[in-house]
Amino acid sequence: MAKETAFDPLAVLANDVFTQPGVFALILGSGVSTGAGVPTGWQVVKKLVQRIAAASTPDDPDAWEAAAADPESWWHHHSEEPLGYSNLLSALARTPASRRAQIAGFFEATDEQLENGEKVPSQAHRAIARLIKAGFIKLVITTNFDRLLEQALDAESVMYQVVSRVGDVKGMEPLSHASATIIKINGDWADLNMRNTVDELATYPAPLARLLRQALDEFGLIVSGWSADWDTALLASLNSVSQRRYPLFWDSRSAKGQKPRAILAGHRGVVVPAASADEMFVGIADRVEAIARLSEPPLSTEIAVQRLKRYVLDPERRIDLSDLVLNSVDTAVREAQQVPLIWEEGVPFAEYVDQYTRLSLPSVQLLSAGVFYDLDRKHGQLWVDALQRLLNANNFRTGQFNEILLPLRHLPALLALRAMSITAVARRNDALMLRLLTEPKRSSPFRNNGTVRALHVLHPGLVLDRDSVATMPIPPGTSRGSWPTSTWLEVTLRDSLSPFFGTVAEIAELSNTVEYRWAFAQHLSPEGSDWAPAEGQFLQGFRFGPADEKPYEEAKLMAEIASDPRNPWRRLFNPDDQGESVLEFRKYLHELARSFR
Repeated sequence: MAKETAFDPLAVLANDVFTQPGVFALILGSGVSTGAGVPTGWQVVKKLVQRIAAASTPDDPDAWEAAAADPESWWHHHSEEPLGYSNLLSALARTPASRRAQIAGFFEATDEQLENGEKVPSQAHRAIARLIKAGFIKLVITTNFDRLLEQALDAESVMYQVVSRVGDVKGMEPLSHASATIIKINGDWADLNMRNTVDELATYPAPLARLLRQALDEFGLIVSGWSADWDTALLASLNSVSQRRYPLFWDSRSAKGQKPRAILAGHRGVVVPAASADEMFVGIADRVEAIARLSEPPLSTEIAVQRLKRYVLDPERRIDLSDLVLNSVDTAVREAQQVPLIWEEGVPFAEYVDQYTRLSLPSVQLLSAGVFYDLDRKHGQLWVDALQRLLNANNFRTGQFNEILLPLRHLPALLALRAMSITAVARRNDALMLRLLTEPKRSSPFRNNGTVRALHVLHPGLVLDRDSVATMPIPPGTSRGSWPTSTWLEVTLRDSLSPFFGTVAEIAELSNTVEYRWAFAQHLSPEGSDWAPAEGQFLQGFRFGPADEKPYEEAKLMAEIASDPRNPWRRLFNPDDQGESVLEFRKYLHELARSFR
């Protein structure tokens, strides 16, 4: 029988993972990916056989149904070749590219599926990525062909190696040295070398079998979504480990069969109650992170900034700097994703805004300090990566939400972008501001290219509902004026920016400069016709005077461009059209400003 424990097995497992980082490996089966809308390998085989049946007998739907019901019988009745992906795909297509196209639809999401949250990394995949990023898990053995885990790791900027073919084993980094390894024991769908039939799953090539045997012997195991019914060679390898050094845990949902029960009994394994892989891995990650917070209290913002100042100019502390900044950002992202998206009756809009603001400011101040003290300008990619992670906080795809609250998930990113832009402009580093505006992107099913850049995604008018902001309190003596969102952003960021700038008036002037330049970048961008440039307090300078007179913010930018042949703004212009673009934008802003009189 499986080992019983007096404590919650999930709590015991999380404590083991925390106290022995890198000791546990995961064995993931189809149950981890089917919840994300990815079919099992056998489901793909059945569908491919049905396609061949339909192509062979287009006028006989009964034959198609028979092929789907018993693909092995249909196949062996029509072919002398063994049933398997290679032969199936050869029957359907003649070239490797055509064969990949035949099965891509099973594993890659369409725009519609992306919009519906299908075939994208699940909560389980993202939780596993968190555990790997933190160093608690270093090895994943999976029978799945999809790339959802790789996508989740990419989103977390985690380095990893994938072993999906026999040839990968020879050149791989040793398991003990690699930061993370994914062994796709049955192959990867895009390689067209997948194993799925009974014969294919009976044995593994010798190099892969030795690697698997080593992994199963040297690591503790957490099994999820694997029933052990079909993968004969994996089952045999697992049973061959007679003396287990570290514990074995198996989720209750996939541990019900006779084979899992036998393995659990033979290895004194523990069944972990979990209705799904999402429930199991989110539960593990949340508990491990809770223990970590108990073991090491979070840094105060003041201490974090002091550490950053030491790290940012020391080339040997680049990793420490990255960990410090990205851990702060990741904390903000996790907390932002806990803020409700359904408007609770009686709760004012300002309270939701306050929640996002409070959780944002520690990372906002850290990022502002980073840009300010990055005197050698060597860490630009880190600031861009940090903004991208904040931009990813709004990963909501399905379910109920309030149309005003959902965009607030981007408020931490908006605050960070505005604060870093102000600091960059103050340091005469417009090149960094333009990178922050244009490099981070957000996927969008509503655009042909699939992505929208930060300067449009974080348009203040899209993130913050203007009418709702107008009802929020502001400090005494502050004039809300015609642009309440602009006023609120400036006031909210004062405390984060005050350590770097002398006066409130200086911050206000820099805010106006950034607002103008951001709006100008929106005007010049290829997608500019889809989003009106952001309004703001900088428009005050366009309210008065003739339309052919250069307002202050325009004159200041044009002087900088004229004095420096390498000014980064030149890359946004066609040099021949520069004057026309400026005049067109000035005219637009004059008309916009006068509409607020």
